[in-house]
Amino acid sequence: MKIRNERLEGLLSQEAAPKAAPADGRDFENMLARQIGQEADGVSTPNLHLAGLGGFDPLLLADQSEPDDAALFFSLANRTDDLLGAWERYVATLGSGETSAKSVWGMLAGMDARVQDLRAEMDKLGAQGQGLGVVINELEVLTATEKFKFNRGDYQ
Repeated sequence: MKIRNERLEGLLSQEAAPKAAPADGRDFENMLARQIGQEADGVSTPNLHLAGLGGFDPLLLADQSEPDDAALFFSLANRTDDLLGAWERYVATLGSGETSAKSVWGMLAGMDARVQDLRAEMDKLGAQGQGLGVVINELEVLTATEKFKFNRGDYQ
């Protein structure tokens, strides 16, 4: 005697039903378009097409009405990344103890000048570079703190 319950019958009926193949292979895009349409409280989105393997990045299409601002932003981002690399070298040099305080002070002074240059250029971006401005503010605080430590004599 075989015992069959409702769950087992439901599973068997699901296995027996033919599985629908994706019509155009864009199920995720269609589902995302529906979700975005629902979140917009009834405002339907026109044909939302996400970039595929051969497509372009839709994030690059963000408001580029001022191409000079975008170029300036990416330039500042790259220079900030270089400055972060300089901080890593500074920490490694300071931690090694093999160099003089004078050479480490020179590195710190150079980084301070770079932070001030970034700060001056950051003012040109305005509200567009707020996230990058936070990073530059932190670098400015770190530089000022390290200069204070040097002047106080912590690294002699």
